[in-house]
Amino acid sequence: SDRGCCQIYGRYISSARSGWQFVSSPGGEVTKSTGISPDRSCMKKAIRLGGGTAFRGRVEVYNNGVWGTVCDDSWDRLDAQVACRQLGLTGGVPILTFGGGSGTIWMDNVACSGSESSLQTCSFNGWGTHNCAHSEDAGVMCEHAGIRLAGGTALRGRVEVLHNGVWGTVCDDSWDRLDAQVLCRQLGLTGGVPISAFGGGSGTIWMDNVACSGSESSLQTCSFNGWGTHNCAHSEDAGVTCGQACGWQQYG
Repeated sequence: SDRGCCQIYGRYISSARSGWQFVSSPGGEVTKSTGISPDRSCMKKAIRLGGGTAFRGRVEVYNNGVWGTVCDDSWDRLDAQVACRQLGLTGGVPILTFGGGSGTIWMDNVACSGSESSLQTCSFNGWGTHNCAHSEDAGVMCEHAGIRLAGGTALRGRVEVLHNGVWGTVCDDSWDRLDAQVLCRQLGLTGGVPISAFGGGSGTIWMDNVACSGSESSLQTCSFNGWGTHNCAHSEDAGVTCGQACGWQQYG
């Protein structure tokens, strides 16, 4: 891995920049620090989603230099929520028999309480101890803080936002590069190329005349007409193309 990122070996994590170390024990997390706080992105690098998108896929974990899958025995909502939180996402819907993996099956009978910061600190049989086939590989569906790309890929799609529990689209009136960059950054990605008239949405159109300065942390904090105030049709739904962040990959 590159020297600017954390290197992860199963339950041992070290940062080349800070010297910070993380060690998991059966009783929880034991940390040793040189005075520099660890970056949560370290834990993100010990887990990934394969065979799907950035938000839905087969759960894969890293141990002893090898990526492997998680068996779906006892895989439930609490396990899924911990996995999504470790990925820096929200939500957590478990998917049984997602399947499609290969190589090592690292974890079985995962039993999270729901409060853990990583799947690896939950109770499970032990590394590589299982009675499963890859047809039983566990999956998960996560969300990302009220924003998603739909109708395309993990990097390109129609912009949709969550408000009052309802997903809706964004009109492309005044949709520009600054708006697209804020959105991509909110998704944990890079770049930001606006797409006008991406279209294809349905239901509520939540935002119109979005006008970001470029420094905002989320699209929802940019200036816009107000929730549900617009003069648009779904043919004008805004889209975006983002770039991959350092170390981010879509596997499968």
